[in-house]
Amino acid sequence: MLPEKNRFTDISRFPHGFPYISGPMEIPNEEYHNGEKYSAFISSTGLKQYLKSPLWFKHAIDNKVGGIGKEAQVVGNAYHDLLASYTNTGSDEWFMENYVLFKEPINSNTGKPYGMHTDTYKKLELEQKELNPGKELITQFTFDNTQTMVNHLLYGSRENSKDIRMFLKYGKAERSYFCEYEGAYFKFRKDLGTRKKIIDWKTISADNLHENTIRKQITNYKYDISAAFYQFFDHIITGTWKEFYWVFQQKEAPYDFVIVDASPYTYAFANELINGKREKIITDVNIGARKFHALLEQHIHCVEEGYWPGAAIFIQEETFGPQKGKRIMKPEIPFYENKDIVFYN
Repeated sequence: MLPEKNRFTDISRFPHGFPYISGPMEIPNEEYHNGEKYSAFISSTGLKQYLKSPLWFKHAIDNKVGGIGKEAQVVGNAYHDLLASYTNTGSDEWFMENYVLFKEPINSNTGKPYGMHTDTYKKLELEQKELNPGKELITQFTFDNTQTMVNHLLYGSRENSKDIRMFLKYGKAERSYFCEYEGAYFKFRKDLGTRKKIIDWKTISADNLHENTIRKQITNYKYDISAAFYQFFDHIITGTWKEFYWVFQQKEAPYDFVIVDASPYTYAFANELINGKREKIITDVNIGARKFHALLEQHIHCVEEGYWPGAAIFIQEETFGPQKGKRIMKPEIPFYENKDIVFYN
């Protein structure tokens, strides 16, 4: 681990100048997320840790707390990589060259596959890794399900599949971006980017994709903050503002999907004629973008100070009285709890 004062400023192992945009799939997933050479760079996932407290952010980053489970990671990587393969090569060619399929071990007593965390599964997985060095491993079941999902995206919807194919035709997938801003270092990795748009693939466990379901998903996982993060730093690096879209797809049959415009949550734009040239200007900075800026300013402040305070940072300091200068929480009582008990004897 780097010394405390250098943890978020030492980029001596970073191999490129600023800003840097990698080629499609140039940097492997594991290296991008966990490689030491990129450890000074903060992603949107890291920045959102400040919602708990700056101290929690520091703890989570230094100790690699959080993240997703192995099964979700394997399935998610396969889904994104298959889409990236179609985007960057026009087929599943890259995917098939870099992935190895194997039959998941079956429990003879139950007739069901062993889970990824069982010793039987781990033993077979290790054998496959030794036989196929440098390859990603997925089971035949995971591949079949992933392929079915992607096929439905590309051809299953008369209303939206044409748009998905256009995204893939004109976009590039899995490019990593690195930049410096106000003395701090940031990174993001686009699922897919075109000249004017950023596309983020999202899978969802839900039997409907109604507006209320999507709203809850965005709110629960703070996707709006991440979208604003991408837009802001893409603008810092490229000089242009891009529209942001999520594509939410069901993880299970019928694999329905919707394309969602992020602008009600992030930055909203309009095109104006400036000096004879049509340019995109910001018309609204919405809630996700406002939250992002608050987190960004706090991170920059903490890096400058070399200090990450705990939850007391959310309590306003008293300005007068016997508790002047102190941060003492005074919880507001919710309406539903603010009722007296009355006995009618």
